[in-house]
Amino acid sequence: MRMQDICKISGFTKRNIHYYIKEGLLSPVSDEQNGYYDFSEEEVKRLALIRLFRSAGLSISVIRSILNTPDSTGLYLNQHIKELQKEQMHLEEILNAMNDLFERLPVNTDIDKLYNLGVQIHISEIQAYTENDSFDANDKLQVNRILWVHFLPEPPLTEYQEFLWQKLNHLTNIQYNENCQKISQFLHTLSITDIDRLFKKKDKHINYVASLDQEGCLQYAEEMKDRIHSFTKNDENIDAWKRYYSLYIYPEIQIYDSEICSIMLEISPLFVNYCNNIHIACERVYDWLTEASEGKDLETLLLKLLEDKIDLIHSQHGELELLANFPQLILGADW
Repeated sequence: MRMQDICKISGFTKRNIHYYIKEGLLSPVSDEQNGYYDFSEEEVKRLALIRLFRSAGLSISVIRSILNTPDSTGLYLNQHIKELQKEQMHLEEILNAMNDLFERLPVNTDIDKLYNLGVQIHISEIQAYTENDSFDANDKLQVNRILWVHFLPEPPLTEYQEFLWQKLNHLTNIQYNENCQKISQFLHTLSITDIDRLFKKKDKHINYVASLDQEGCLQYAEEMKDRIHSFTKNDENIDAWKRYYSLYIYPEIQIYDSEICSIMLEISPLFVNYCNNIHIACERVYDWLTEASEGKDLETLLLKLLEDKIDLIHSQHGELELLANFPQLILGADW
């Protein structure tokens, strides 16, 4: 459909539409013959979402991230809800203060009387939301979505899959509180660009690993050896690993190796393939690190560089897989 059609349907002006195209919220096809935009049904849906989220007070950059990486929606909405709750509390404080002032206001007043009343009224400055303020069931649910969204089958889930997903969320809600809170804190340290990159790269990586056959797993193990060796040569990698280890790396791997994992194995065939292939590759790399001469040297170097911020044994050697892909998944490097 043409510009006039999309404007009529969406209620936005041409100027609005061009602005959203410039900001990367819309990507209509351009007709090579006349240069006119040709808008699809997806653009109509995107504009409806733009209107919704702009009305809710979300920024253009956040809306862009949501539209381009829909799996990140819950993270941004959870943050925005908490910010709105703080604003609501602040508005209630202002309302109470103004009601108090109004009720005490004399019929005949002047600056002195108004001043004497005013100095008795206190309105605190609104504080921006910080992750340390609270950690509730919504936060735990959001961490679950972050951890498992890449593995969930395409909707709709079967009745049994939905039952298992609810069971997984319930189990997380009563256990793993400390690990979930740390992961939530880690996510709040990331910029919008970092979050987009993490979602997209993790999704790509998981699908790649899950698709490997037996020979592919062995080849991937060899790639992991090279990547881990390269990891040790970069100070930025080492510093970032130490910084994020207690906040993200260890908590995530612990959850992936918990009883929650057994529930996801029932829900997701993709997760079954991913786990099987990761275990094969990590076991092979760990055997090399502990048995081969070159591998032993690398293991010694890792333990020296990372000190107490590495555990190569727990969770079926799962840290090796993240170690091999840490610069790409967390720091934005290319594979």
